[in-house]
Amino acid sequence: MIFMKVFFFSCTNNNNFQSFIHQIIEEIELLGNELLLDDKNLTLNQTIKLIQKADVCVFESSFPCLKAGFFIAKSLDLDKPTIIFHHTNNNHVSYFLKHTPLEKLILQKYSSMDNIEKSVKTAFNKAHRLRDRRFNFFITPDLLSFLDQESRKLNMTKSMFIRWLISQYKKNSLLFKKS
Repeated sequence: MIFMKVFFFSCTNNNNFQSFIHQIIEEIELLGNELLLDDKNLTLNQTIKLIQKADVCVFESSFPCLKAGFFIAKSLDLDKPTIIFHHTNNNHVSYFLKHTPLEKLILQKYSSMDNIEKSVKTAFNKAHRLRDRRFNFFITPDLLSFLDQESRKLNMTKSMFIRWLISQYKKNSLLFKKS
């Protein structure tokens, strides 16, 4: 497994879940990852900078929390692999998260202290495969303008739009090769 910078956030104050949260954090560290924890004293902008800096974002979301929802949305907007852990007894994962097919969203259940290690490893293996690989290139100002315009129309980031174009081309190429 490759070392990653991991943003972690949980807003539960439920004492029954503190041991689960600590175990999740410990398992993340045991995989060799660097944790970027949201200190409750950080400003919103400081927390967003941690999310931007992270390779993957992890949330313990067994209980509903607007702040966590905002940070999850920010992580997904930034196209980060986003892992959401939730306990099977507290199935409060929002309808949006359960029923929105987002490529980089990983919902991971756990039921006890005994299976947290397996849940963390499973989720991080998925996240590692979903992590983007950087690819820089130059384009003309005219193409950049077109890219901006079309990606806004489709409510996508420019990189998501380029990935979509490539995947469409790939599908068409496979169809032509079969004939």
